[in-house]
Amino acid sequence: MKKTITVSILLLLVLSILPVAFALDLGLDTSTRGNVELENRSIQTDVTAEARTQGRERLKDMKENLKEKREEMREKKELRKEMMNDLKERRKELMEAKDVLLKTRTEMKGCKGKEDGTCKQLRMDLKKNSKEYILKTLDKTTELLTEFNKKIESSALELDLKTKLKTRIDSELNTLVTLKTNVNSLNENSRNEDFKKIVKDVKDEWNKAHDVLKIMNGIVVTSKTGLIIERAERLELKLTTLLEKLQTQGKDTATLKTLIDAFNTHIKNAKEKRLKSLELLLDLSGSTDLSFKKENIQETHTLLREAQTELKEAHTTLKEILKLVKTDKKVTPETEIETSTKGVNVNEDVQAKAEV
Repeated sequence: MKKTITVSILLLLVLSILPVAFALDLGLDTSTRGNVELENRSIQTDVTAEARTQGRERLKDMKENLKEKREEMREKKELRKEMMNDLKERRKELMEAKDVLLKTRTEMKGCKGKEDGTCKQLRMDLKKNSKEYILKTLDKTTELLTEFNKKIESSALELDLKTKLKTRIDSELNTLVTLKTNVNSLNENSRNEDFKKIVKDVKDEWNKAHDVLKIMNGIVVTSKTGLIIERAERLELKLTTLLEKLQTQGKDTATLKTLIDAFNTHIKNAKEKRLKSLELLLDLSGSTDLSFKKENIQETHTLLREAQTELKEAHTTLKEILKLVKTDKKVTPETEIETSTKGVNVNEDVQAKAEV
């Protein structure tokens, strides 16, 4: 019995010594092990803290970028508002000059064949008011072209195309300067023939300048439409991936596939119409005489409006796709697909205008 107790006590002593022996074999004491565990927990805490810090910094950067974008949009909106106010003022001045001219012409109707003092004065007033109206017309046209030059500069067009378009507008501006010099040389004693010639030249340039603006505006709008189509084409791949995922899950995807096919068709049609419109616009931008190409100009804007209609239909179809996917509680649509519905929308800034 005593031997058994003695052996048991010895065994307990050996077992109590083993942890210390193992620690010594590893070159570590028990206090060092505790420090290692504390250090590991400290490293994990540091990594977590670093990740949180990086997340906060990214969020801060995103907020700052958003703030800058909003400020940039606000500045552009203010600039556009100022430009529109200036154009309205020019239009008002032009209409006032036109009213004065029309009033003088009405008063002149009773002067046919008469050479009295009143009629002579009315004829001089007619020339004076005609000159004033022509100058106002040239000023308004100059301002329109100048403002559109700024629009081209701030657009997302390629540098070579920007240079080409601005060169064309500068050519029209130089023509307007020459015309204005010719108009300023007129006075109450100038011949009627000189006035008629100037009026015809100014009218021709007015029509030409507006055709040029329609073409340039079409190119800028086509560029914006192209960016929307590019985003939509990237979205096509995500929709295809989503469809395949649902099919592998054994879900009924017949309705979804029909909607996705419709979306792809709208994007394809929009791309084709946009490219055809752009080809015509670029061809027209190099023409010096646009008087015989009125139908071509109208065709480009018709094609562009049709492309935008296709994009609007695609946007509507995309919302239906998202709604259909969300009805299945087991399927969570990708964030990119949800947020991209805005990317395929055609906002008011990307509307083709038949008139400038």
